[in-house]
Amino acid sequence: MQRIALGAVLCLSFTCLVPLGFGVRVAHGAVIEEILVTARKREESVQDVPVAVTALDATELEWQGVVGVEDLVVFAPNVRVSNSSRGQVDANFNIRGRGTADVTPVFDPSVGLYLDDVYVGRTQGALLNLVDIASVQIMRGPQGTLFGRNNIGGAVLINSREPTDVWEIEVGGRAGNLDLLAGHAIVNVPVNERLALRGSYQRSDRDGYEDNLFTGKKGFADEDEQTWRVAARIDVTDSLEILLQHDGTRRDSKGTLPNPQGPGIPIALAIGAAFGTNNDPAGLAAVANSLGHHEALGDIDTQFEDLEVDGYSGRLTWDMGGAMTLVLVGGYREHEIDRLVDQDGLPSPIANTRMPNSAEQAYVEARVNGSAISDRLEWVVGINWFDEDAEINVHQNLETLGRESYSFTEVNNSSAAVFAHATYQFTPKFSGAAGLRYTEDDREIVSWGFRGTQEIAGCVVNPSLRPAPTICLAENDETFDYVSWEVSGAYAFSDALMAYGRLAKGFKSGGFNASVQTGFFNPFEPEEVLEWELGVKGDFFGRRLRTNAAVFLSDYSELQRQVIRVIEGTNSVFTSNAGDATIWGMELEATAYLSDSLMLRVAAGYTDAEYDKFDFVDPVTMMAEDLSDNDFALVPKYNYSATVRYEIPVPMGLFGAQVSWSYEDDYELGVENVAGFKQSGFGLLNARAAYTSSDLRWEVAVFGSNLLDKEYSVFGSNFPIGAPLLMFNQGAPRMYGLEFRYRHNGS
Repeated sequence: MQRIALGAVLCLSFTCLVPLGFGVRVAHGAVIEEILVTARKREESVQDVPVAVTALDATELEWQGVVGVEDLVVFAPNVRVSNSSRGQVDANFNIRGRGTADVTPVFDPSVGLYLDDVYVGRTQGALLNLVDIASVQIMRGPQGTLFGRNNIGGAVLINSREPTDVWEIEVGGRAGNLDLLAGHAIVNVPVNERLALRGSYQRSDRDGYEDNLFTGKKGFADEDEQTWRVAARIDVTDSLEILLQHDGTRRDSKGTLPNPQGPGIPIALAIGAAFGTNNDPAGLAAVANSLGHHEALGDIDTQFEDLEVDGYSGRLTWDMGGAMTLVLVGGYREHEIDRLVDQDGLPSPIANTRMPNSAEQAYVEARVNGSAISDRLEWVVGINWFDEDAEINVHQNLETLGRESYSFTEVNNSSAAVFAHATYQFTPKFSGAAGLRYTEDDREIVSWGFRGTQEIAGCVVNPSLRPAPTICLAENDETFDYVSWEVSGAYAFSDALMAYGRLAKGFKSGGFNASVQTGFFNPFEPEEVLEWELGVKGDFFGRRLRTNAAVFLSDYSELQRQVIRVIEGTNSVFTSNAGDATIWGMELEATAYLSDSLMLRVAAGYTDAEYDKFDFVDPVTMMAEDLSDNDFALVPKYNYSATVRYEIPVPMGLFGAQVSWSYEDDYELGVENVAGFKQSGFGLLNARAAYTSSDLRWEVAVFGSNLLDKEYSVFGSNFPIGAPLLMFNQGAPRMYGLEFRYRHNGS
């Protein structure tokens, strides 16, 4: 049934689309507006770019109920966004089967995140609420030429609203179940003809939906968050503009509780009983096997997750004349996260961990855009520099061995690149493009471990760096360099229909295993992918119907794969270059105005990811195993969504209602495909209805997400302790509420 449905929607994007007309009743009125994107470092219509891009403007983000980064998953094909096993605010992006399970600074993401042109190198703390956003662009496929390394799956560009020359005031609020209470305020002030200021503030508070049955404490996975942004736009001259911004976030919560399952539960409870954290392992095992979806049996009553983020950025745009523009972008970001988490969800101190981490980064890009030969040639050249310093602290309460374990790791990651890209209009209908980027990464790591009175037998370092048997100190550094490139061609059959082909090479940085206490401190090599993409983009019936479709084939090598192992009681993530893979898939996005009042939007994706080689060596037993028949983790084969929106004039305003349905096929939650560690296919139903006053100032709406209260898991971890102990991180339950908004624009 799913294959039939997917085939049907793909058919709509090609030859069967135009004759059938998608059921569109051609009429005057509503049309699909032009959307500008910056996928090639310059503004152009999304329909003219030979790249698969999903773009949502501020109005569409509001209608779709996007209040946080994680909400973006519903609307773009072959895209997943979730939190991690470590906490609520760590973003895990996965596009076209490419993602990274661990978000600590020793590993790099597979999808680049950009906030107002500044690369956010660390997705710890990136799963935040959004306020005063102008647009979001999700580019699929390798974007290494113009955006650099670690864009092997794609890139997500979040653009804030900039100061304007018009007075603006907006206030709004939301209230809902789980005692949700949120409010925001936005103000824009045109000080004079050369200076404009803009500021926004949002506060959101909500009770949690996860309960700890062992301690009796309730309300985990809660939210208490403040987000703000201030910006200044300075028109120094008619040709020189400067934009300065600061954004900040403060968040306090109890963190999340994993839902424990699997045959390792009796073993974990027996360990806990031996060390006094529970006195009834058999009874608790029966309780654990009947836990509800959002319940756990953790033994930490004081679990917490606190976050502080601050960012500063600037952009200088200078029209140099001669059809050339200089753009300088600079940014500094820092975050601090402090967590106390019970990663096993049971009254057994196998994975009770305190993790205060911090990172700071600096990012600079200088580029010149230009055109020549009567604008037939458009080009951009630039340089890019990134530097990151991070600290990772881990304190594990390992009563299973009668001791505690500490580790402290310092990481420095720096990168420099030079790039060029050009597009040439060979004929009025055919254009070609090519780009090249050279990148050099320098990575340094120093890690220190301490185990109280127990010798660290696995410490493999220079003896001069080891002051005592209970202390392990190691350091390493590596330099990686690589060349990313792309070529593409586009043919315009008409002003409204374009087909393109693209071939791109991308890389994800190498790094280090940082398990100094267990002797695993070796580096791993960069990933690389070569991807072919063919696509078509078209507008029909006077822009009342838009369909964009793409097929892709990816040749993936030096795959980085991560597993968790418990060695001498220490939980460690191990990464290795496990093998090669082939990934191919299809994507469709279609929007149609079936009448002046009725809009239909559909998106569908298919991803077939198969290992060509997966030689896995267990870091504990050192036994080799062929896992090439395994499925990729966190990669559903099918995903699709459909949105129906109806808007009609009513007395003194406009009424609109929308219903959205999204579906993800089943997917494995772990690399090793452990039995029972899988999420079955599920669908989510969201809805929104709103009344807007005729002067567009007032809006009142009701909203709901996961209205069918579907139970599903977004992430998971496996702790092998003689048998798999499976930890499931659960998706949010049904949420609903009421929101209002007041806007005033004018002098």
